[in-house]
Amino acid sequence: MGNSYSYDSITINPEDLQAVAINISPQKTVAFSDLGGGYDVKNIKHEWEIDALSDPKDNAVQEGGATSPEEHDLPTRLYNTTQIQERGYGITTTQDTIAKKNGTQTNLGPRMQQAMIELRRDANYALYNNSTRVVHASGTKGKFGGFPYWLNTSNYSDAIVVSTSAKKIAESHIIDALQQVYAVHDFDNLNAYCNQVVKVAIDNFTGGAVRNINKEKTVGGMVDVYETSCGQVTFKIDRQCPTTDIYAIDPDYWKKGFLQELDDRSVVSKDNASAHKVSRIVTWEMTMECRHYQAGFRINSTKNLATGA
Repeated sequence: MGNSYSYDSITINPEDLQAVAINISPQKTVAFSDLGGGYDVKNIKHEWEIDALSDPKDNAVQEGGATSPEEHDLPTRLYNTTQIQERGYGITTTQDTIAKKNGTQTNLGPRMQQAMIELRRDANYALYNNSTRVVHASGTKGKFGGFPYWLNTSNYSDAIVVSTSAKKIAESHIIDALQQVYAVHDFDNLNAYCNQVVKVAIDNFTGGAVRNINKEKTVGGMVDVYETSCGQVTFKIDRQCPTTDIYAIDPDYWKKGFLQELDDRSVVSKDNASAHKVSRIVTWEMTMECRHYQAGFRINSTKNLATGA
């Protein structure tokens, strides 16, 4: 009787497949997670008002003198549009059943958990890439204006944008930007978002104009708080931030809001063409609320801020 070896067997040994699919894709949505909830969104055009104090002046009134109250400019309206986003998966009923019976974690339930993560990543991506604001119309997908829309002097002439003239990021750019924000806004701290390669360049500053006062280890990287004479800024790595930009915001003035809250929906075919297929989506309709575009700054270049190339 011959010996039996595992490598010769084609009928006895069962398949050895781990039930969990390994996924190391980054899941952090730094800017999106930092934005708190804004005003109640009630329509596809979400509006709010901004106002400003008049400049200080020499103010002395003679005793018993006549009053001369001044007129004040009316508040200015700002608005953003809402954007519908969705992620979902479809699977045949056969494959869904096989996955459930064999415990491979590839049935529709785990896929929808993945879809929720992808939806958040899409929203974070939109914050950095929506450079225009698109109004809902027939045949047109509405899009909210993101950071590059609000921090853009072509859209708002007094937005605070510091250009590096296609050069590498330098401490002077940060000082300049903070001085401009300080001139118009009281703030305790700005959150600044940048790509990882740009953050490494900031870590290597040696001039001393910006003082690192705290280095905090978080999941996914280091968070650095820099203090200057004109205010404090916390730099955070966000992989989805382009290498050409740094966006800094006062989180008290930049918010996210939802017209349609997160919903998990089954997709049903009217003609019964999908009788043997199940499909679901997660979706929401959201916007970003920039309560005032001068409550933050942008450092911008046509080149990579870390290398200048």
